[in-house]
Amino acid sequence: MKLIEFTKLFNLHDSVINNLTYIPNQFRLRLEIDLCNYDQSWFKQNDPEIVTGFIEFTEVTAYEIEPQINCSEEINGSILNVSDVADNCLKIVFTTSEVQSNYSIITNTFVLLVTAESVQWKSVR
Repeated sequence: MKLIEFTKLFNLHDSVINNLTYIPNQFRLRLEIDLCNYDQSWFKQNDPEIVTGFIEFTEVTAYEIEPQINCSEEINGSILNVSDVADNCLKIVFTTSEVQSNYSIITNTFVLLVTAESVQWKSVR
């Protein structure tokens, strides 16, 4: 589906990004997330509240994360906002939190920009 359609169909607020993988030879960007299923329009009473799956962007022409993040490690970031920048470009704002040795918490905010032809949700069941 087109990216603009995806943002109208899915509510990603508070969903958790576990991992981000770019597959350059296939021009694919894959976000492993724990989707807040209870925030989706199709949610029914007996459905699981959280569903693990992948948001897969295809025919990716560009993606950028500011500030840069090590994508080879688990991200564990909470999605704050998803918005359309253009018909084929999404902006995803997410935060991560780290507990320091002195038990203080450092919160970092990241912006992921993705330009792609299409996007698809794939549930892992």
